[in-house]
Formats: sequence, C-alpha cells, structure tokens
Amino acid sequence: MPPSAPLLRLLLSLLLALACGLATAVEPLRIGIFAYRPKPIMEQRFQPLADYLGKVLGGRPVELLALEQAEMEAALAENRLDFLMTNPSHYLVVRSRSQLASIVATVISRDDGLEVSSLGGVIVTAAQRDDINTLKDLQGKRIGVPGTRYLGGYQTQILEMLEAGIPLPASENLQVLEKHDKVIEAVLAGQVDAGFVRTGIIESLQGEGRLNPAQLKVINPQNLAGFPYRVSTRLYPEWPFIALPTVDRSTLRRVSAALLSLDAEHPVAHAAHIGGFAPPADYAVVDNLARHLRMPPYDVAPQFTLTDVWHHYRLSIIGGGAALGLIVLLLALVIRRNHALSALTRSLRDKDETQRQLLARLDTVANASPALFWTAGLDKGCDWFNRRWLEFTGRRMEQELGNGWAEGVHPDDFDRCLANYVSAFDARQPFSMEYRLRHHDGSFRWLLERGLPRHDADGRFIGYIGSCLDISEEKAMQFALKDLNASLEQRVAARTAELAAARDAAEAGSRAKSAFLAKMSHELRTPMNGVMGMIELAKRRMADPKGLDQLDKAQRSATRLLGLINDILDLSKIEAERMALEDIPFDIQQSVEHILSTLGPSASEKGLQLETDIPAALIDMPLSGDPLRLGQILFNLVGNAIKFTEHGAVTLRIAPLGETATTMQLRFEVIDTGIGISHEAQQRLFSDFEQADNSMTRKYGGTGLGLAICKRLVRLMGGEIGVDSQPGKGSTLWFVLPLKKCQSAPPPVPAAAVPVSAEQRLQQAFAGKHILLAEDDPVNQEISRSLLEHTGLLVTVAVDGAQAVAMARQATYDLILMDVHMPLMNGLEATHAIRSDSPNRTTPIIALTASAFDDDRSACLAAGMNGHIAKPVNPEMLYDTLRQCLERGRSR
Repeated sequence: MPPSAPLLRLLLSLLLALACGLATAVEPLRIGIFAYRPKPIMEQRFQPLADYLGKVLGGRPVELLALEQAEMEAALAENRLDFLMTNPSHYLVVRSRSQLASIVATVISRDDGLEVSSLGGVIVTAAQRDDINTLKDLQGKRIGVPGTRYLGGYQTQILEMLEAGIPLPASENLQVLEKHDKVIEAVLAGQVDAGFVRTGIIESLQGEGRLNPAQLKVINPQNLAGFPYRVSTRLYPEWPFIALPTVDRSTLRRVSAALLSLDAEHPVAHAAHIGGFAPPADYAVVDNLARHLRMPPYDVAPQFTLTDVWHHYRLSIIGGGAALGLIVLLLALVIRRNHALSALTRSLRDKDETQRQLLARLDTVANASPALFWTAGLDKGCDWFNRRWLEFTGRRMEQELGNGWAEGVHPDDFDRCLANYVSAFDARQPFSMEYRLRHHDGSFRWLLERGLPRHDADGRFIGYIGSCLDISEEKAMQFALKDLNASLEQRVAARTAELAAARDAAEAGSRAKSAFLAKMSHELRTPMNGVMGMIELAKRRMADPKGLDQLDKAQRSATRLLGLINDILDLSKIEAERMALEDIPFDIQQSVEHILSTLGPSASEKGLQLETDIPAALIDMPLSGDPLRLGQILFNLVGNAIKFTEHGAVTLRIAPLGETATTMQLRFEVIDTGIGISHEAQQRLFSDFEQADNSMTRKYGGTGLGLAICKRLVRLMGGEIGVDSQPGKGSTLWFVLPLKKCQSAPPPVPAAAVPVSAEQRLQQAFAGKHILLAEDDPVNQEISRSLLEHTGLLVTVAVDGAQAVAMARQATYDLILMDVHMPLMNGLEATHAIRSDSPNRTTPIIALTASAFDDDRSACLAAGMNGHIAKPVNPEMLYDTLRQCLERGRSR
C-alpha cells in the first residue's frame, strides 16, 4: 500500500462524517398544529414557537405545519410529523394508533390577563333570534359546526344536549363548515340557526376587530368562576402537545423543558395568545366523553384474531372441550339405553289400546253435548263430526267429511268464513267467527264457531278441533236492537233538526231585538238631545228666577227620562250579550268617594247619615276590574237605600272574604234603617220592572229596573247578589265580586286648586278655532252651534256627509264634529273619505251619535275618528272632549 493510503482513508472518513453530520443537521423537526382557525392566523401565531424550539435545539430547523383534519391524518399516516398540537379528541385517536405517543405538556390559554388550561364549547345564535333561548329550542334547527371530531366545536355541546334529554341533530340539519370562523359568519348571515364553536373564538374575533359580541347570543350560558371566556358546557383539559414515537429521548426532554419554561410574559407566548404550557393534564374525562358519544376511537368495534380469542376465551374453550368429552360419554350411555327403550315401546303399545278406549268414551261425551264438534287434519279437511253436527245438518258423515260441510254455509258468509278458517290454520292460531249454516229444516241458523290447534304427545301440530253453538236467538235480538237504534237515531236526528230550527228562530229573534233596540235607542236619544239641549240653551238666556226654576224642573224630568232610556239600553245590552266589561286598574277609595260626593247631598236633604266602613288595608290595595260598572251598582244600591230611608243612616261597608295570589274576593254591603222588605217581596226584588211593593212606585218613584240591572251586572262580573231584610227593621243589600290584584296602583287624580269648568278652559285656550259641524237635524244643529259659539269657537255647518266631505276638501279646520246617521253619506263614510283625500287627513274628528252600543263606538274609531260623544250631549263632556282633542292637535 502506498504511504499516502492511510492519509486517504482518514480523509475519506472525515468526509463521510461531515456528510452524515450535514445530513443530520439539515433534517428538520416537524410540528403539526391543528388549524381550527384559518391557516395564516395559526401560522402567524405559532411560528415564533417553532423558532424558539429551534434555538433551544441548537439551531436545528423546526418546521411548523398548520394542517386541517384530513391533511393531519395523511401526515400522521406517512410519519411526516415529530410533534403534534391538536384538540383532546384527536389525541385519543392518535394514542389509539400509536401506543408510544405521549403528552409533553398542556396548553394554557390566556385572555385579558387570565390564564386557563381548560376549554369548553359555546352555542351561539344571532342576538335578534327570539325563538332560540334554551337547549330545547335547538330541536329541528339548522346547526353549523366546524366538524364532528372537534371537542370544543361539537362533542361538548352534543353531550350537554343528550344529558338534557334532547335528541341529536338530524344529519340534514347539521352543516359542517370546517372552521370556527366560518361557523360564526354563517350564524350572522342567517345561513344556519345556531352554531357550535370552542371557547375563545368569540374573544379572538373580537380582538382581531372582526366581531361585535353584541351580535351574538350565547345559549345555555355557564357562570364559571375564573374562566374568562363565554361558555355553554362543562370544561375539559386544553390542547395537548404530543410527541410521536419517532422523537428520541434527548430531543423529547429538551422540548419538554423548553415548553414548561415558557411563562405568560414570554414573547412567544404573547404571539401565540397563550399563557405558556403546563405539565400534562389528565385526559380521562375526554376519554369518558368519547366513549359515551361513541366518538373515535370508540366508534367501531375492535377486530379479534384467533390469538385474541384464545387469550380472552381460553377458559371457555377448555370448558367446551371438557363438555364435548362428556357428550361423547353420554352418547355411549344413550346407546345402552336403547335396549331399555325397546321394552318401553312394547309397553306403549299396550297403552295405545287404553287410549283408544278412552277416545271412544270421549266420543260418547262429545255426541251427548249440545255443541257441534268437528276435527280437521293437516290437509285442512274435516275428518270427524259429532252426532249433534250430523243431526243439525241432516246429512251423513261421508257427506260432511273433507270440505263437504262447506256446502251448507250461507252464500253471503262463505268467502269470509273460508278466509278466516284458512288464515288461522296457516298461522296455527285459535280463531272465532260467526256464520250461517243450513239447518236440516232448510232454514239458516247463526253459529258461533271457535277453533283451537291440536298437538300430539310430542307437541307436533296435527290439525284443529272446533265447536259450534247455535246463537240464532241472540242474533235475532241483536238485529232487533240494531233496528231499534236506527229508529232512535232517526228520531234523534229529527228532534235535533227541530231544535236547530228553534235555535235559528231564537237567534233571528235576538238579532231582530238587538236591531230594534239599537234603532229605538237612536230614535229616542235624538229627540232627547233636542229637548235637553234646548233646555240648556234656555237656561243660559233665562234671567227670571221662576223661569230658571221651571227649566231646572224640566231638566230634571228630562234627565230622569234619559236615565230610564239608559237603564233599558243597559238591560238590552246584557240580554243581547253586547255588554263589554273593562279590566283596568282602579282605586276603590276613589269609587267610594265618588258615590259619597254624588249622593251625599241627597242624604243630607233627608237628614240621613251617609257612612262608610272600609278596612284601612283595603283602601290602599291596587285592584283591577270595571270601575264604571262597579260604580253603577253602588250608585243604584246606595241611591235606593236613601230613597227608602226616612231617618237614621245608610252605611256602605266593604270587607274581604278571601284571596288567592291573583284575586281578592270582596263583599259589598249597603245597610239602611229604612222600611225593610218582606220575605215575599224579596223573591221578586231583582226582577225586571219590579219593586218590593209596586205601590211604592207612586210614593217613591222609580221603574224597578235598577236592581235588575245590578243583578245582571254582578253575575256578568262573576259574582252574586242578595238581600237580607225584615219589614220595619231596615235592609242589607249585598253583593260579592272577585277582583284581580294589580302590581301597581292607578295614577292618582290630581286635585285642582281652583275649580275651572271645561267650558271656561276651552274658551280661554281655543277661542277663535274653526270647527266643522256635520249634522242633518236642524234642532241639533242649533243646539250644537250655540254651545260651540258660546265658547268663542267659529262654526261652519254641513247638512249631510257629502257636503261635509266637499267642505273638508276645500278648507282646513281645527276640529270636525261628525254626526254618524246622515242622509246621502253617513258619518263613517264621510270620515273615511276625509281621511283618504283632503287637507284634513290629521284633523281631529269627533263622532256625535245617538247609538250607544260599544260596537257603534268601535266602528267610529275604526273609521278613523278620534273620539265619540253620545247624544243627548252633555255640555261639560262636549267641552272637555273638544279641549283634549284640540290640545293633542296643538302638540303635534
């Protein structure tokens, strides 16, 4: 060998070592990061971590790969990764495939300075969705998820739903969007009803300026102390940092130490939006979740090999072999027993004879029975009939055998009878049926037949046995009953038709009565408006004291007549079921004070004491009901007590009887020291047009309608009314009402320091305003015009609805008073036309009508009117209504 050979070998060795070193130096360490957010975001966050680990490993290249789920599975299958950071559910799959895979550390999340090593799921929907508020509301809804293998993006939410008893979403309602960001975008765009994302996503998008959290609503929110993120589920360990089997121990120790040494203030942790890493967490809770939901790796049953079978079932196999040996031994014993069986067979032959004798006896019994018996073999044909059958049909045994018996079945029953028999026979099931069979006298008799399967001593099916009973008499009774029922149904139908006709006639009469009352109400109130209006105008111009006294008396008579009309109208409303009750908050003390202020002067004129007895706790209690009708009842009862009491006192007492969480039962009593009422008179006290003693009408006045109306109003309000009295010892008229409790009392009525009439207030504030008066009746025109002009208002009169529309289209008015019943065009039609096309589209329009039904008022408001004044017109009410409407118009 030349002298240079050792040197050459040394040089080659150095070159080889250098090449190996270079090869080792350039081999990068690959870290796979599960891209649950867009890849650019994940790479930007965790590239500093890869650079940091490269420095720790002495400059060894560390390659960061942000991978989606399919890409990560492919990289793992090709062994292209050394480390892996993924969600806990995916770690279970990796662990099942590679038993050597181990957790190096667990990620610590950070938000607003708070560090957590747990994650959970969030269920979100758009903030404006009022139909999704709880987990149950998710049933049948479209749900967007990043993927079914996401722990925080699917599995944690599904577990919460299952434990709440809510079924899993159907596959057609589940939209896999692959990224948490896309789920949020789909929810906000309305492409899905709700979305599942992991914790921290909402906060991350907010920090990136891509989301306003107020746009979202969290379903099933959890208030977990110290946890900084919005969450809908329980918590699970954060992401694991996993080392795959390809990593050597030295690298593993250095990477582990580097990760655990990262604190929250390190630039790498800041870049990755984490608080560093913690020692490996216990992922058993994630394992339990996957097992419960049958998620990977627990979604398929494991495969068993023969080695597995022996390993798991060797004891059973050994036991089975021993059993097989025992069977062989028993078989030998069976062979030995055959000889004994032969002897037994001979003994059985002897027993057959005994059984034949027994069957002969059974045949005798069957023939003596009143039932018709038969048997059939495996071919479905009958092979025996008892004597009673043959006597019934009048045929011989050979004629009935097989299917011969079917010749006697009634043609109308044959197909049904045969189908029942064959279907039961094929199913080996008992059967029961009714059919007609020809009797030996030529008539058809009804039979009830029952069949049962027969079996031999070994349990083998050998055919059927059946019995038949003659039920002709029962069927005849059944048919007779059916005919009777049909007759009764016809009679009931005829009676029903008669009752329906009577009901229709009654309803027609009721409608006619209602129409008549409405018409009469209008016709009576219209002239009453003229009478009372003219009296009012005359009083304004009358200076003579005697004349004023006479006009006051005329006005009281007119008011009394109007009260009678109102009573009749109230009674008719109740009978026609057109009385509408209000349900509004009111102060019972104000209702009582109104009665005292109204009827107190009448009591004082007679020298009577008008007293009240109300518990203090009841005075301040807010209640709800119809204060107008309650006041009407109290006014009638207290007014009657004053009328029929000459001396002493009248007391209004209110006492609670009982209460629930929502209602208060009150008893109202009006106690007087008057003339009293006999027991006989009490029976008709609350009847229409009745008083305790009809002779009292001449002495005390009245129509007898007040108490009848009170009774009907009380019953309409769900209460009861009665009287306790003895002649000469006074009376107590009482009623009990259920009233609702209110959360708050009605607003108090402010007391005016100096009383100012509605007429004065109208004149002071709105003199000179232009009013359009639409009224066809000359008398009512004169009354209304005079009342209006007296306050300084300017009035223009239209004599019908058509003229009112024409004038409203030519000029602008401050307010329009519209009569409802006018020729050519009524007030409702005129209002609609003015509201549709005129300069007065927003001008207040007040209805003037003698129709006092509630639906008449509703029709006025529906036509576009702003208020309703009933005739006869009360001047103060007219002035106050005009003032309120003009004030609202001025505020606009």
